[in-house]
Amino acid sequence: MERRDQFLVLVCDATGLDRERLGDLEGRVLFQKVVYLAQELGYDVSFRYSLYLRGPYCSELADSGYRLLSDELGWTDVSRRMELQDHIKEQLGELARVFGDRDGQLSAGLLELTATVHFLVSHAFSGETLPVALSKAHEWVQKNKADLVWRFPEAKANLETLHLLRPESAV
Repeated sequence: MERRDQFLVLVCDATGLDRERLGDLEGRVLFQKVVYLAQELGYDVSFRYSLYLRGPYCSELADSGYRLLSDELGWTDVSRRMELQDHIKEQLGELARVFGDRDGQLSAGLLELTATVHFLVSHAFSGETLPVALSKAHEWVQKNKADLVWRFPEAKANLETLHLLRPESAV
């Protein structure tokens, strides 16, 4: 198994995303958003994302997900013999706590929205001040994800909790 795929397995393990979940659409959306946010937290695995309706998406990462889904023995082997450094596990554990429901399952809608808001603010509207970028992101969400717009404040708060909103001085 490639080194990058090994890291993806460990990211999934640390955030509670089971390999079997990669077999359904919601699980693949969770996979895309978890890896996107992990990369934005500083764990660069060199995936390049574009904005799609369901948020940041990377076709190369999708291919990795299908490859991991079909490699149960490789996934199990990596899970048993490899481990992330403690500080990485802690940070990814925080990501799982922020997006987990009462049962500890990741919330696909909130994770999708939060990753989308981050992508919009940090990439699509990166030349704007943070308040303007957030306002434009809210407008985009209102237009394209009307069913999730009510959770926009929660998504913003999650980005603040994870320290993923750029400071105003960085503009």
